[in-house]
Amino acid sequence: MAKYHPLRRYLESRSADQVRLSFQEIEQIIRAGLPASAHKYREWWANDRTHSQALAWMEVGWKVESVSVSARWVAFVRPEGDSDQRTEPGRSSGLKARQARPSASAEHRIGDHRPRADRAELVHREGGSEPPSPAADERPVAPSEREARINEGREVVRAILSTPKYSFRDLTPSRLPDSPGLYVITAESGEVLRAGRTDKQSLSDRVYRNHLMGSQQANLRAQLVKNGDCADLEEAKQWVREHCVVQVLEQRVLETIGTEMRWAEHFLLAVVRPRFSN
Repeated sequence: MAKYHPLRRYLESRSADQVRLSFQEIEQIIRAGLPASAHKYREWWANDRTHSQALAWMEVGWKVESVSVSARWVAFVRPEGDSDQRTEPGRSSGLKARQARPSASAEHRIGDHRPRADRAELVHREGGSEPPSPAADERPVAPSEREARINEGREVVRAILSTPKYSFRDLTPSRLPDSPGLYVITAESGEVLRAGRTDKQSLSDRVYRNHLMGSQQANLRAQLVKNGDCADLEEAKQWVREHCVVQVLEQRVLETIGTEMRWAEHFLLAVVRPRFSN
């Protein structure tokens, strides 16, 4: 994700093999706020390449070694195999220093992604102003990358279902965002009829020009006719205007949550379970 490219560049330019940053310092580096999930859940900082934010440090050879969401800091470390790729001055002293100290075992690092059968429990370190050494007291927890994704999904669903409801009765294209995002179309009965995402097309185009005015087979009007709810496309348009509302969530909001559009859509569909789909 482009939002975290400044953090990537910052870590890439470091000559030391370890760095501890406060959440505030990271926000200053990326010139944006971290999502709420980064402040609440350690799992947001997992060394997981399916997380777009993790690519910012993993693709340049760094890993999160420890994090404290209560004290609001994260410690990054560059493993030996990756530090050997550097050629700038000072790499030798940093490497020797790291070789001289005991290293934390793989199960003590965040986001250890070995095969599931072999993966040990993760250990997190909380509290204090300085990252504890590997010999410090550590509390084991089960691997929970999936929990972090579930929390992100919940945040997405809560976010879109708390947005204003636009009635199709007086809806115009200008009232909808001219940008990609997620949408949910609901009947007055409370039943969700359609939901999904638009990547390249704007929400205005997808919701108004396609689902309300369009005649494509995969659009809401055509699906209402095919299902026998309406006699023809014109009747379907009037029915949608009289009985439906839409809620939308722009892609930029998803970026602040820290999740990708496709995963957000999958979670949303699993929760709201629309009557119609593509």
